[in-house]
Amino acid sequence: MHRHYLVRNSKRLVVISALIFGFVSVAFFGCSNFLINYDGAKIRAGYEIPLVTDDKKMGHYTTRDLTVDYEYQLQGDTLHLSGKVRFSDFLTREYGLRYFNLSLLFADGENNIIGSTSLTSAGYGGPITFDRTLKLPTQATTMAFGFTYTGQSMGGGEGAGGSYDFWDYPVVR
Repeated sequence: MHRHYLVRNSKRLVVISALIFGFVSVAFFGCSNFLINYDGAKIRAGYEIPLVTDDKKMGHYTTRDLTVDYEYQLQGDTLHLSGKVRFSDFLTREYGLRYFNLSLLFADGENNIIGSTSLTSAGYGGPITFDRTLKLPTQATTMAFGFTYTGQSMGGGEGAGGSYDFWDYPVVR
């Protein structure tokens, strides 16, 4: 009788474990797919950077948290893009860098996102620069920057030493 009880409880344990694993997998992969899946998404108005052929173009992408000073040159379907990331004084003073990623989104003439790529990643300080040569997705007419920043709280008091995330992806559905 004791053995039958263990077998029956073992089966329950396997079923419950499988259900929990399935739920966690669906929740995790479903959410992550939503976060990185740009199907049907557009670049938010005002964030587009037009891709103009031939001449070297310079610009600045600025948010409350950072500025990206960039220059690019487009020749055919090849984009040469370089630049430097400058974080706001507040961000670096209050939240020391643990991880940073700068991405580039590509959109068509109707602002539909048709591609994306990571430009640079960094951790724990230092100047952050990038110099990339990229093949443009077919029909790309604009681009936009997006970023994630994970910082470590530098101040004293409650919450000191905690990890905080900052991001800006100019995406609308």
